[in-house]
Amino acid sequence: MKELENILKKMMINPVKRDIINRIEIHTLIDGEYIDSAKNIFLRKCKIDLTPYKANKISIHPLLQKYCKLKKSESKLIFIDTETTGLLGGTGTIPFLIGLGYFQNSAFIIKQYFLTELNGEKLMLNKLIKNFPQNTTFVSFNGKSFDISLLQSRFILNEISFPIKTFDQIDLLHISRRIWKNRLSDFSLKSLEKNVLEIVRNDELEIPGSEIPAEYFYYLDTKNASMIKNILYHNEQDIVNLAKLFFKVNEILNYDFHSMQNNQIDIFNIAKFYEDCNLIDKAQIYYGKLLKSDYDQKATKQLSFIFKRKNNWGKAIKLWEIAALRDEIYAMIELAKWEEHKNDDFNKALIWTEKAIEIYSKGYDFQLKQMTELSCRKERLIKKLNI
Repeated sequence: MKELENILKKMMINPVKRDIINRIEIHTLIDGEYIDSAKNIFLRKCKIDLTPYKANKISIHPLLQKYCKLKKSESKLIFIDTETTGLLGGTGTIPFLIGLGYFQNSAFIIKQYFLTELNGEKLMLNKLIKNFPQNTTFVSFNGKSFDISLLQSRFILNEISFPIKTFDQIDLLHISRRIWKNRLSDFSLKSLEKNVLEIVRNDELEIPGSEIPAEYFYYLDTKNASMIKNILYHNEQDIVNLAKLFFKVNEILNYDFHSMQNNQIDIFNIAKFYEDCNLIDKAQIYYGKLLKSDYDQKATKQLSFIFKRKNNWGKAIKLWEIAALRDEIYAMIELAKWEEHKNDDFNKALIWTEKAIEIYSKGYDFQLKQMTELSCRKERLIKKLNI
């Protein structure tokens, strides 16, 4: 492990430029304790007041259970975030700081395991797994792709048998993209903090994530922990805001429509979320609330296909006829299909097909494949009518 540490130090292009000052041990700056005799692992533990969020009750919304394929109905939520020696992952990337957050009675507890020397990694990992009962559900931000996968790799490399990847996981990055797409362009945690949670971090304490690996290598070289407190703050805020984001997601999914009337984009995104998770009845309710709103056109299309899926042809046809009056090609195609294959009215099928071709010829979002299909449909209908 010492050899690996030396290799990593040589490979790291350290942008930190400052004079080396006196050695400052981490325990002189931060409350905590060393949990091994060699003092290679420093543990910080604190309580955070999340009373307003705790009042929302810790529960996992059924949509999240379905989307995340959770196996357990009852679980212990553990919010997890790591700081590492590199941002790209790989076998040379070591998590030197692992932060956990969980509720204990009415308090939100944060534990941060920090490596003062890289050769303490195996012991730190063994200490870490004692926090994870079998009913653990991890809540992370891109943890499914990075943090949890990285920890699984480190367990294997350190010959520790612990299948962390098999635990239930809620990755809030992917969920946030589903709920706030079309509203936000940046789905970093900081963007969500600012635009969804309306939280701004303390600039004096915050450190950009891109600078963290270099600052850690500076610490290994000098044992000057002056910037480690900023890294711990960054990690703590990641965990706390993960918890707040989790509650916000649950709040949004539990909205009543009256409170969401000015958030039509949220209603549409949640409806699509339900639909993609095959919770069709819920999706139908949400889409239905958007009819005759600014999202009427999109909701009409999605709702019509739900009715088609349920073989509720009367309601589907009614919506397609409304959409066809707005010159929407998909509706004309669906009406042509209905008349040809279900109603055996080839004349009406031909009328709708020719109408769709006419709209296409005027430059409506021209797609060669769809135009070819319409032409083939027209030829087939003409043959059926013996024209």
